[in-house]
Amino acid sequence: MKKLSFILLVISFTFISCSNNDSESQKIEDSDRLTKMYKELITLSQYEIQTCTNPNEWAYVAIGEGCGGELDVIYSKKINTVEFLNKAAEYKKLRDIHIAKWGLNCGEYFYYWGKPTGLDCYLEKPILLYNNNTIPK
Repeated sequence: MKKLSFILLVISFTFISCSNNDSESQKIEDSDRLTKMYKELITLSQYEIQTCTNPNEWAYVAIGEGCGGELDVIYSKKINTVEFLNKAAEYKKLRDIHIAKWGLNCGEYFYYWGKPTGLDCYLEKPILLYNNNTIPK
């Protein structure tokens, strides 16, 4: 009887560890998918390619909540904004599902930035402004 109990115990632990491995691999797959989508958003945004000389040619969109406040992506208004905003909405939806399923690990220390209050150009790159700050010209 003790041998049967031991065998059942070993089988139970095997199933539990397999299900933990499956969920961990699913979490990694979900994270990889979000990372890929985020990189696509940055590429589509033209943020890394176009220079910023006029802040009116740029905008930003919220794609979720982060540890330090709103998570935003800056994009050029010269791109196909409908396509970009649709992809941003899809990313936000999947990120919200991911966070609800797996949680959000912020660590112990972070600074709360809140929501941006504007956008400006600095060293030919668009940047978000917070608390109505301005960039010295």
